[in-house]
Order: sequence, then C-alpha cells, then structure tokens
Amino acid sequence: MAVSITEIARLAGVSTSSVSNYFNRPERVGAVTAARIRAVVGRTGYVPDERRPGPKTGDRIGVRAGCVLLLAVGCGSLREFLAQSGAVPFLDGVREGLRARGLSLLIDFASSANGLPAGFDSRKYDGLILFGGFADPADDRLLAGRIGAFPAVRCFPYGGAFPEEIEQVICDNGAAGGVAAGFLHRQGHRLVAVFNPDGGAPELVERADCFRRAAEAFRMEVVEFTVPPFRIIPPRLRGVRGRLLAEQFLRSPAVPSGAFFCTDDSLAGVWLAMGGRMKSLDPRHLVGCGADEWVLSLLDPVPATVDPDTAELGRRAVERVTARLRGEQLAPPVPVRPRLLPGRFGVSERAFAPRR
Repeated sequence: MAVSITEIARLAGVSTSSVSNYFNRPERVGAVTAARIRAVVGRTGYVPDERRPGPKTGDRIGVRAGCVLLLAVGCGSLREFLAQSGAVPFLDGVREGLRARGLSLLIDFASSANGLPAGFDSRKYDGLILFGGFADPADDRLLAGRIGAFPAVRCFPYGGAFPEEIEQVICDNGAAGGVAAGFLHRQGHRLVAVFNPDGGAPELVERADCFRRAAEAFRMEVVEFTVPPFRIIPPRLRGVRGRLLAEQFLRSPAVPSGAFFCTDDSLAGVWLAMGGRMKSLDPRHLVGCGADEWVLSLLDPVPATVDPDTAELGRRAVERVTARLRGEQLAPPVPVRPRLLPGRFGVSERAFAPRR
C-alpha cells in the first residue's frame, strides 16, 4: 500500500505541514524535526510526486523536458535504493539542487537482473544522475554506451573503478578514517580499536586502513577486529556481523579506551550484542561512520559519527549535470569531504556506562 504524507507525519510524530515543508521548503524545518522525518522516509521508502514544471529561471537554459532522471544503478526497487548507505540524504540534496533550478525529479532503477528501465530514452530527460554501479563491469560499460554524450554524472559515496566516459562525483571515503582518528586523538586516547564488519568490502578496508595510518601518526596504538571476507552473510542478516565483532572483542585481552566503527550498522550491532556494556568502551569515546539516522536512533545515548555528507554529493551532482546541460566547462570535481557529527548524550547516559 502506498504511504501518504499523513502517514509519514503520524510515524514521525510531526504535523503534515512539517512534512510538506521538509520536501518543498526545507529551510523552514528544524534540524531535529528534519532528522525524524528523514528516518521515517528512509524506513518507508516514501517519495513524493515531483512531476511538476519549475519556474523559468536562468538556470533552465537548454532545458527541454524540465526534469532530471536519477537512476539508481544496481537496485531493483525504491526500497532497495533507500536502503543503500547515504541514499536518503543524497536524495534530499538532489531535490534541493533541482528545486533551486526549477527542475523536477524522476527516479528509476537499473539492475543486472532487470537491465535498464523499460522505455529508457534520454530524450525524455534533460540530464541524468546515476547513483551506484553494477557488480559486473561489463554492465557498466554497456550503460555508458547507452548514455553516450548525454549530460550525465555518476555519484558514489565510496568511489570505484567505473568507465571514464561518465564523469564521477564521489565522497572522500578514506578521509572518514582520518576524521575519526582525529576525534579520538583530541580525547587523549593511547590505545584505540577499529571494527570492520566486512573484510571483503574495499570501501570498508580503505576506511580501516586510513584510520590506522592516521591513528599511528597521532602515536596511538591500534587493535583491529574484522569479519573475514569468506564469511558470506546475507544483507538481511547484517546484525550477525555485529555479534561476530562483539565475540572477537570479548575474547581479546586488549583494553582500548576509544573505537572507530567503519559503519553505523556495526556500531549498533556490537552495542546491542553486548547489551550496551561495551567492556572498556564508554559511548562518549565511540565514533561510527555513515550518519545513518535510522540506525543511530536505536542507541541511547547516541555516539558520534562521521557523515560522508552525501547530501552535498547530491547538490554537487545537480550542479555538474546542469552545467553540462548549459554547455559550460567546469574544473574536475573535488571529492566531498566528510564531517564529524558529535554524539547526543542525555539523562540515560549512566545506564550505558562501562562496568568498573
């Protein structure tokens, strides 16, 4: 059953006007209210109808159809797309950028199993934004051939080896580890841990390696806990990775005073597997990665997290594709830098303090 704006408001505990402003006038919505709405939108997969003509502004030079297509590559449905790390804020950033230019947004999906959307035709859109990539490089090359010289950019939170025919705008994935190491260094730690839930995921290995190098540069000793790549775990059982990391941590004689988790999922998984009693680790000295509001909402108090800033990634994607639409020449794109979001600690903080 389709989710309505009224249902979104009810689940988020806000008014329908707040939900409407979130999509149409985001500057009128407070940060806390926006976070609650964003979490519900990500959980339900709600997307408003954005098929509407925009005002005739100077940014619409070269516009024919009045809309840009966001193609979620490697996804077969909206729910699958929104489950991707950073997809919800990325979508917010794209909407914001298009709205400022009087353009509408269409969303469609392309997977290895289903191929390109039925009736895919670049003449229906003014530009194309691709999010993610196919598992098989051959499928990516085929997609690049279909797009040709059409104004298009590819966005991916972690970078990747994709055909160079399509311009790429990415987040600086490795810098997330450096941001986390700097956070723990400023707290005065000497022994820290890094938790990697998937040793076979290149983007997570890169985060862990960059964290280790930065921590060692700060003269901190690092102990690592990793789920080996040969442990095949379906996405629907991702909580198992948290339990595996928790078991490693409990067996280890190391007593780190701070820790970096390569994903917010792994932080929540270890936290919940250990009942909030994380041996030597205090919640104030933990930092996750991903700024996943839905996952972080499971924790109280909420530890710090490194935000890849995929909302900025979405805004830059719109800037690049509309510039190409107008025939402008731009300098090569600079990766989006991550930022640290501080933790939120309330009256329940003592309930999760480590045992003495």
